[in-house]
Amino acid sequence: MTRSLVQDLSFTSVKAEFNRRGIDFGKMHMKTLGITGTDSLFTNLGLLLSDQCMHTIKFAVFNGTKKGEFKTRKEIEGSLMTQINNAFDFLNLSNNLVATFSGLNRIEQHDYPLEALREAMLNSIIHRDYSFSGSIIVNLYDDRIEFVSLGGLMPGLKIEDLFLGISQPRNEKL
Repeated sequence: MTRSLVQDLSFTSVKAEFNRRGIDFGKMHMKTLGITGTDSLFTNLGLLLSDQCMHTIKFAVFNGTKKGEFKTRKEIEGSLMTQINNAFDFLNLSNNLVATFSGLNRIEQHDYPLEALREAMLNSIIHRDYSFSGSIIVNLYDDRIEFVSLGGLMPGLKIEDLFLGISQPRNEKL
């Protein structure tokens, strides 16, 4: 793991998330997870998970099916743990719930399956190339959601490989 140029880091969000899940988070765990290196200095993964992470996720909700009139915008910052949780909360709020009836039964259905939104958001964060400074962009339209995450295909992979189910993790420890 590459050493972070920033070493004054805090991990309030990560500690809270680990605590919520009943998982210990100490110096030994930080080394095992790759947050610190063998020299006990923070790695770039540590920087991404720290409260000082400088990368963000930007949301734009458009009125209609084209870029033009904004309904709202939101930028999420902080630890990637915070970003994941807040991004999913925002997507969930933007995911309309429609109720229909079949006889006496009420059938509720979201515009998009929650599992698909979670997977798309996680993939945008996990497979992003963090050597670029731009934000992850999520555009929400009346008829679709677009996720734009920097990085492109990993070296050696072709688009055809994706259709065969071949994948190559960019940020394996993340």
